Formats: sequence, structure tokens, C-alpha cells
Amino acid sequence: RARHVSSHDALTGLPNRVALLQHLERLRLAHHHPDAAVSLYLINLVQFRLLNASIGAVRCDDLLRQFAARLAQVARPGDFVVHFGADHFAIASANGEFRSAAAAEFAEQLLAGVSHGYGLGSVAPVSLAARVGISSATIRQLDGNVLVNEAELALARTREDESASYEFYAPSFGDEVRARHALRRDIERGIAAGEFFCLLQPKLALDSISDFRL
Repeated sequence: RARHVSSHDALTGLPNRVALLQHLERLRLAHHHPDAAVSLYLINLVQFRLLNASIGAVRCDDLLRQFAARLAQVARPGDFVVHFGADHFAIASANGEFRSAAAAEFAEQLLAGVSHGYGLGSVAPVSLAARVGISSATIRQLDGNVLVNEAELALARTREDESASYEFYAPSFGDEVRARHALRRDIERGIAAGEFFCLLQPKLALDSISDFRL
């Protein structure tokens, strides 16, 4: 009982992040094909906090339970469905060789399958939008924490590009994040050291000024 509580989300009944990492480790240790791929689809509900403020926490809890059930229906046999907490879910899949076209097709099916209206009693049906960050690794290279972090970076990229509903992880994403953090650190240090100051440089359109003198 205690083990189940520690590895499952109380609201949805789905496995949690701890269970996901344990599942990935079991795959790494038990899989007989080290070049087979594991894919992680990290799912975030768009503007869920705004929805929570609009319809209330109780209805949103019901909405999350319905979303979890819908996600389990969309998942394929052998997929491991997870609730990270709040508005984040994930699906881990170990289906042989990784093919980006097949992963993109599944992401689109997933998004279509969970977007339809959700009934909330007296409230009008609610439609949900989601974004997906996708990462993958071979069994030989599999590190659960790294796989999750890479999916998070891919998901963050979808927030920067509103036209993208899903994104594959690329190594450059980590470089970009580190560069932004370094820039922010340098700016904070510069402010603390008094290295920043304001300059005023007026700009005048001479063709619109009839009487201009230096």
C-alpha cells in the first residue's frame, strides 16, 4: 500500500514521476535489444492555470481525471502513462526502432484524441489544447533523468513557437538554455556592480521640422 501511494498520483491514479524513472530503469536493465529505442512524450495542458481560475479547482480536478482517462485510451499497448502533477502528463514508449515520422504521427493522434469536449456538470463542455515535447534514446544510452530533461526542453520550445503543438528534442536546445542563463547571470552581476547606465539619444526627422537649430 505504501509503495503504491509513493509511486502513484492520488488525483488521477496514474503512476507519477518516481514510477516513470523506475520504469525506465527497468527497461534499461531488462531489455534484450540495447539498440531499441525508448521515446518520451511530455504533455502540457495549455493555459490550464487560467482555466483553473475560471472554473475553480474542484472542476479542474475532475477535468484532470477525465484527461488522464482519455490519455490512457489514446496510449498504445505497452505504453506507460504518467501524471507528473498539475498540468503535466507523459507517455513512455518502447516500440523498437525510433522513427521521427511515426513519433510525429502518434503525437498528432494524441493531441487530436485528448482535445474533444469534457463534460463538467452544469458548466458548458470544455475543450483542451495541449503541447508535446518528444525525446528518445536507445536502451544502451538510456538515462531516465536525461530523457525527461530533454523532453522538458523540447516542450519549452513549443511555448516559444505558438504555431508548434509538438517538438522533438535537439542538442542545440540545451545550448540555448545555457546561453540564456549565462546572459541573465551576467546582466544580474552587471546591475549589482553598477555597470549599466541609461543614455538618451533623441531622434529627429529633419524633413518634418521647419525651424531646426543646433
